[in-house]
Amino acid sequence: MQDGQISKTRKGDREIISVSLPLEVFDKMEELCDHFNMNRSAMVANAIVNYLKDFGIRVGER
Repeated sequence: MQDGQISKTRKGDREIISVSLPLEVFDKMEELCDHFNMNRSAMVANAIVNYLKDFGIRVGER
């Protein structure tokens, strides 16, 4: 990106991404989020962090 351009996908300390999910996966994710009153973005971020940790990749540790 050139100097002075504003990123359309980066907001503060977050990167906006788009994913395609099978409908069954999306429906189950919606059910989970509704049941526990969770934000989808937070749920997906948490799932990714746990997945990375399963591979031994440290995330968010200082």
